[in-house]
Amino acid sequence: MQPLVSVIMPVYNGERYVAQAIQSVLSQTYQQFELLIVNDGSTDGTEQIVKQFTDPRIRYFVQKNAGVSAARNLALANKKGTYFCCLDGDDVLPQNSIQSRMEVFGRSSAITFVDGLVFVFDASLQKLLYQWRPRKEGHVFRELIRLTGNCFFGPTWMVKVMPETIYCFADGMTHGEDLLFYISIANGGEYAYTEDCILHYRKNEQSVMNNLAGLGRGYAVLASKLAQTQGDDFTMWDRLLFHLKIRKIMFLSFCSNRDYRRAFEYVILGKTKE
Repeated sequence: MQPLVSVIMPVYNGERYVAQAIQSVLSQTYQQFELLIVNDGSTDGTEQIVKQFTDPRIRYFVQKNAGVSAARNLALANKKGTYFCCLDGDDVLPQNSIQSRMEVFGRSSAITFVDGLVFVFDASLQKLLYQWRPRKEGHVFRELIRLTGNCFFGPTWMVKVMPETIYCFADGMTHGEDLLFYISIANGGEYAYTEDCILHYRKNEQSVMNNLAGLGRGYAVLASKLAQTQGDDFTMWDRLLFHLKIRKIMFLSFCSNRDYRRAFEYVILGKTKE
């Protein structure tokens, strides 16, 4: 029998897109999965839409609004799969997303994390804006803490569940929580990727990257947590490089939005005020 894959889907006020996200999982060529949907206190019609789907592989949970990390943690605590991946409630898995990544796992028992290409679309999923491609394999802890972008786009990794490994997102973080999560488990195995597209990412008005001030604060929290949790793995030199890279990313991001005042305030003064 094929291994069970747990697909974790947090959703908050997702009535506009959640049906498409769910259907993309049900339409996978790899059918040995469970879909854990966590309604994070939605106040719209999300629940009614989710309950229209009667596939027994869907497991539905409801919690008071506590954020995406808490929602993912609830699903992680209840997953049954020997592999898992995340899918936000406004994105879509291409039909071969799970199958392609499972085939990569078959190459070597040392592979613990599998990624793939990401196609970034507009809100309608009709216009392709750009593609992201992984560029590094093997042990990627240093790649992650140095923000190279070679092995991280967002919550796109499929993870093989390893014994005695704690899988938990940092509660309360609204930006950067997925990067911190992967950093926390990266030393537990090797990273590889498929050349296939594994995610259609919807760039809309609610996308995290559109909230640049919040992203800056998230990076600051991430740096603080890394300093506390990684010990000797996160050296003073790593910390310096991390802060320099953050400033570069934020400066270019604000400039790309022609928000030159905030670019100056963030890089020179360290401000992240809305």
